[in-house]
Amino acid sequence: MALPLLLGAAKGLIGSGKKKPKSGKEVAEKVVQRKEQKDTKKPSTQKKLAPAQVSGKKFFGGKSSTPKIKKLKPNTGNSQLDNVLESIQSSIAKLGSTIKNFVKFKRKDNQDKTKRKNKMLAKLREVGFGMVGGVLSLGKKLLSKIPFFDRIKNFFVNILLGGLVLMILDNIKPIIEVIKGVVEKIKEVFGLIKKYLFDPMIEAGKFIINTVLPIINDIINSAPAQFIKTQIESLIKTIGDQFPQLEKVLEDLKNIQIPGMGLLKDLIGTDNSSDSSQYDTSSGGLLASGGVEQGEKAKSQVSQAGFGESEFTLYRDTVAQIESGGKYDIQGGSKDEFGVGMYAGRYQMDATAREDAARLLGETYQGDSEAARKTFREDKQMQERYFAAYTRANHQYLMNRSPEYKELPKEEKLQVLGYAHNLGWRSAAEWLSRGRTNSGADGAGTKSDTFAKNIKKAQEQRRLRSQRTSSGGAYDTGLKTGPSARIGGSSEYHIDAQFMNTMSMEEKVALADQMAQGYAARGRKMEFSNSAVSGEVYNPSADYAEKAELLRRAFDAHGHSRYSDRASIDFYVPTTNQNRYQSSVEGAPLLAPTVEGGSLTHSSGGNYGNFVEIRDKSGNVIFRMGHGDTRYGRKSGTVQFDSLNVTPPALRSTAEEISKQTDYEKMRTIFMPIAVPTGGGGDSGSGGGGPTVIGSGSAKDTYLQIMMENKLFKQ
Repeated sequence: MALPLLLGAAKGLIGSGKKKPKSGKEVAEKVVQRKEQKDTKKPSTQKKLAPAQVSGKKFFGGKSSTPKIKKLKPNTGNSQLDNVLESIQSSIAKLGSTIKNFVKFKRKDNQDKTKRKNKMLAKLREVGFGMVGGVLSLGKKLLSKIPFFDRIKNFFVNILLGGLVLMILDNIKPIIEVIKGVVEKIKEVFGLIKKYLFDPMIEAGKFIINTVLPIINDIINSAPAQFIKTQIESLIKTIGDQFPQLEKVLEDLKNIQIPGMGLLKDLIGTDNSSDSSQYDTSSGGLLASGGVEQGEKAKSQVSQAGFGESEFTLYRDTVAQIESGGKYDIQGGSKDEFGVGMYAGRYQMDATAREDAARLLGETYQGDSEAARKTFREDKQMQERYFAAYTRANHQYLMNRSPEYKELPKEEKLQVLGYAHNLGWRSAAEWLSRGRTNSGADGAGTKSDTFAKNIKKAQEQRRLRSQRTSSGGAYDTGLKTGPSARIGGSSEYHIDAQFMNTMSMEEKVALADQMAQGYAARGRKMEFSNSAVSGEVYNPSADYAEKAELLRRAFDAHGHSRYSDRASIDFYVPTTNQNRYQSSVEGAPLLAPTVEGGSLTHSSGGNYGNFVEIRDKSGNVIFRMGHGDTRYGRKSGTVQFDSLNVTPPALRSTAEEISKQTDYEKMRTIFMPIAVPTGGGGDSGSGGGGPTVIGSGSAKDTYLQIMMENKLFKQ
């Protein structure tokens, strides 16, 4: 389009030959001359106008920010040239407009192409194609529709596997050599183990069998050994020969006359019971009586379960008390279709329990007919061994399937076995996993944890009784003396005892007597440490007046800490062959007195270390003992003294009741009641006031019993 215009412009410049065209230089000089002429014109006398003020709206407030450019026409002075330039200018404008329209068209065309492309790709994706790195590829969806793709894949996999096999075949010799090297190393290691471990063990075994055992046998059969054996047998025989004499001494002891009460043997009575099933049933009514001796098969089951005979006896009698009250010939529990209870015997065992027990015992299960139940109820020994075997079965199940049970000490295992006896081992395992909460119950509504709780109580009460008996009547608190930093900051290894002033001096002496008797039973003594009584030893066998006077002086000597409601003493408990400055005072036990019907509470703190408080049956604090080492013993908890006596002393009259007591309590039983003076001075026979009968449970009673025991032992 522009080419014809250019040709036309050239033709105009050339002309028709009538005039000679001017050169560019001439044209330029003519233009310059015209300009100079304009500049030489006389300036106008018109007042010069100030520059116009331009509003910012023209630049910023209009609809378009693009200023309009005024179109200029060529003005060279040559009309032909001006026409040509104007023609060129018009052509260029048209050309720009054309290019602009073309670019606009291309942009729209590209957008349309992109839309068409995206639409096409969307349709391709719908049928399974995809884009990977800008390249169209087969997607998983489409590949899954291609039936021969798996074949292609398997083909290539087989090629790779074939290559691997060929590689192994090509390198089989080096591979075998490497494996041989590994095997040789293993042989070398086992050779060292055999040389330095197994061979010495074998040689040691041979040495023991071939050398040591013959030497031991020769020693046993040697004359010196035979001589020692003969001497031991002779000693045993001599002791046996002395028994008649010991029996005579015992008989003489029984014939001792107790003033105002008659012969000792008449007070004690005669125990004709030879039943080996007698055992301590004093655990607060928790244990059933009447249990027979366990046979060897029952004891074997108990032993295989890892329990001792005594602790298992307590367990079985606690279970029996809940299940049947201790009766063997009884049928009860949930009823069968004939209205007959399905649980038989002292331990109320059902068919499943009896069958499990028969399996462990290696016996033939007799079934659950009425005849089989009757046989079971009437055979006490059968019930004992079946109960022991069933308990062992539950123990084995729980050991294998309950991590909580496996970690428990033996006493707590027996508590859980009580739960299992009632509701089965699975329920017991679940109960343990719940932290022993939310107990289940049997068909009769008895909560299964009742068994566990009662067994625990019986264990605690038996332990309490044992602690009290082994301490000469005082209670072993489990606390120990310790260094100053561990007992509240006071003098190391000493004990502080506080007697509440609500007690009389007689009662205070009685409590001190219990402690002194307890320490004497352990080969120790109570040695006072405060200045006025320093080094003096409390003697429970001394006269009452002497002991009361010593206590008064000890109370007064405790001047560094005095209270209106109590009297205190400081003392040490060395062994009888040492004093308070020697090592036996270190880690010595704290033995506390007991009061029938009362309780003992453990506490800690208050610059008193670990300590205990004794309360009477009304709950009043009457005694406190402290400065125990905080590393030992309990810091909380209460022990009840209710179960310390089987029968109140005034009511103990039968041989059976006495036989169930400890030796210490047997001696105490014979001294009830006793007349003692009422605090008017003098004794009951010297006009010092009328006699007062002290009932059971009194601290005075305890004191007088101990005094009478001492006199008896002296006789």
